[in-house]
Amino acid sequence: MARHICASILAADQGRLAEEAQRMEKAGADFIHVDVMDGKFVPPVHYGVETVRKLANQVRIGIEAHLMVQRPWESVGEYAKAGAQRIIYHRETGNEKEMEKTASIISKSNSVAGIAINPATPVERLSREMLEGNGIILVMSVNPGWAGQDFIAESPEKVAQVSSLLGNYGLEREIEMDGGINAHTAKQCALAGAHSFVAGSYLFKSKDAEKSIGQLRALMEK
Repeated sequence: MARHICASILAADQGRLAEEAQRMEKAGADFIHVDVMDGKFVPPVHYGVETVRKLANQVRIGIEAHLMVQRPWESVGEYAKAGAQRIIYHRETGNEKEMEKTASIISKSNSVAGIAINPATPVERLSREMLEGNGIILVMSVNPGWAGQDFIAESPEKVAQVSSLLGNYGLEREIEMDGGINAHTAKQCALAGAHSFVAGSYLFKSKDAEKSIGQLRALMEK
């Protein structure tokens, strides 16, 4: 199973996004993670298609767009065109048919589709069709919307539930964690079955981002 470290620019110096993204690329991150917020699905408004497009032209590593927006099927195609190789949308934004439509648009755009679930969302809301239609299952370990939140202690158990659900269907998918990730919390999640991590403050506030990425990668590969 592929394992990735994604650096979330929500925790970066907002006046120097290109330089910050390049710093993470040099430190060894696999993707730059862009949290797109519409002020409706979550209260803040952050980033958009132009941010993805500009960053895609500034780094050689991939861009992962995490859409915390209502009606994601209306915009995912634009993010694919802007250069996002991985596009993640939220289970909470629509019914099963709308989720399948969103994943289909992403896949037809030659990007990898991912579906995210919030801490309060039961794993059972992920149907077999949703799991089959997405290459990434993102488990939020904080409530979406703000950087720097504390890791929710029950998150590793949720990872284990997702892993078990995938196993029941005979599926292998990349399980990614997002929120409050550091060496300690990543270890818990890796032991529970997580493959990849989105890290913000832990990387951007680190005095040695390369070392911090190395620590996460070592946990992933155990």
